[in-house]
Amino acid sequence: MYIGIDVGGTAIKAILLKDNDIVKYKRIPNDTRTEETVLNEISKIITHLVNKEELKKIKAIGLSIAGQVDYKNGILVNSPNIPIRNFNFYNFFMENYNKPSYVDNDVNCAAIAESSIFPLNSSQLFIFLGTGIGGASILNGHLLRGQNNLAMEIGHLTYKENTLLCGCGKKGCYEAYAGAKNLIRIYKEAKNITNKDITVKDIEEDYLNKKEPGYSIFKESLNAISILTNDLITTLNPEYIVFGGGVIEHSNTILSYIKKYVKENIRFSDFNNLKFKTSAFKDKSNAYGSIIGYIKNKHS
Repeated sequence: MYIGIDVGGTAIKAILLKDNDIVKYKRIPNDTRTEETVLNEISKIITHLVNKEELKKIKAIGLSIAGQVDYKNGILVNSPNIPIRNFNFYNFFMENYNKPSYVDNDVNCAAIAESSIFPLNSSQLFIFLGTGIGGASILNGHLLRGQNNLAMEIGHLTYKENTLLCGCGKKGCYEAYAGAKNLIRIYKEAKNITNKDITVKDIEEDYLNKKEPGYSIFKESLNAISILTNDLITTLNPEYIVFGGGVIEHSNTILSYIKKYVKENIRFSDFNNLKFKTSAFKDKSNAYGSIIGYIKNKHS
């Protein structure tokens, strides 16, 4: 049996994998005030997922987390939405649970999971919309990592220079306009909301009803993610484009808007040959991919 954990800026999700089947799934809010609160939530979800006897049977723990990850040593270097820097999760799991682990960037983990259902040597582009914006790419069957495992940090490419501040510290990132955390902040500031929970779905409803300021704010985010997708298609020439993350899963608007934009603006590629997909494993993809990552890494 294996445990797979996905640590995001809003929630932590975990799965228990037994005989290649996901037999348990848990989701809890993530308390991102400090490093200690995040680590406490990780420990909490493990106790929710397995009892002491089941824990003894766990072979390894996989961890998917947003940010720059040194996957070879199990270290989270930094994260734009989680207050942890240069933390060795491999040591954390060994010291607290006596279990080996595999730690990787969240969308890399999702790509590892989702790619398992595609032809072996195909090329795929992954765009995940959640608290932030994450990307990954598999080219001819190989995960694109880059020199420091930082390839495809697409949320932090520049959309509008020197404008909105992003969680990474730079201004004008795509994530500053279309990541859920920033999108909600912009909306609440525009409406002077301080004591009410808002979701992206609420902003989307304003867009559909042409109600300001939600209409303009949501349309800006749609334009941003559509331009980003179109440029990535031009850059990577994928066969499959896979969209995932909580924002996509709960939207009836975003993917159709992106498709329409790409069809009207695509260059150097044939729109009819592009295969648009949504995540097959949905909110379990990151956690599942962290387990596959451990198994592949162990046998490589």
